[in-house]
Amino acid sequence: MQPKELTFPVTIDDGFMRTKLGPYHNLLNIPFAVDGSVTLKLELMSGEVITIKGNGIGHDFKGEAVFIENGPST
Repeated sequence: MQPKELTFPVTIDDGFMRTKLGPYHNLLNIPFAVDGSVTLKLELMSGEVITIKGNGIGHDFKGEAVFIENGPST
């Protein structure tokens, strides 16, 4: 079965990521980096699901930081 072609940008409704450190649902503590198997699943507002699999994940900050809101205290 051929995957449906998406037109970007899209609106993400939900998602999760699984790594060797555990599952993550809608929230990552940053900085964040991990080696090993990674699966990212994004559920779009249109109902389609995008699954991305890889070996390791990290991030780079771009631009100036902008305050959005206070998160829950731990």
